Amino acid sequence: MAESKLLAKDVHGKMIRDIPLNQEDWYFTCQDFIQAIYEISKKEAPMQIRYLEIKKDKKTLVDLVYKFSIRKVVLNVNGKEKEMDWESGRDLASLVFIPDYDYDLAMEEEPEKNGQYLDCGDGLWHEFEKGIINLDPSFDAKKKITQTLSDLL
Repeated sequence: MAESKLLAKDVHGKMIRDIPLNQEDWYFTCQDFIQAIYEISKKEAPMQIRYLEIKKDKKTLVDLVYKFSIRKVVLNVNGKEKEMDWESGRDLASLVFIPDYDYDLAMEEEPEKNGQYLDCGDGLWHEFEKGIINLDPSFDAKKKITQTLSDLL
């Protein structure tokens, strides 16, 4: 990531050019602001992540809607709204974008077979076993995602 420079006025009105100490936090904050602007201007809908788990005819659907403009995550589990704080929601979203997704195996229709599936905001269902690939062998992002989502249930 390129180094970001910040231009600001100090309390005396003098222009200061500086580099934020924590570049990664600054980058994510900027991304949050950009997403909020897109939401408010109606250029984009709020980000949505869906997780579906099917076991022996029992479906569990977790639906997360990220409202960047008000820094709120709306969490629904099988249609029942639950609480989720912003930072935990952001951590989960960060995990969701770590693995790679095989779009040749993605499904447009909601799955019916036993398994675990994720819609990472693109409207397509990705099966954990076949369609989601960990990129870093030392970090099992898929397992971390399913653990985090299971904790929400």
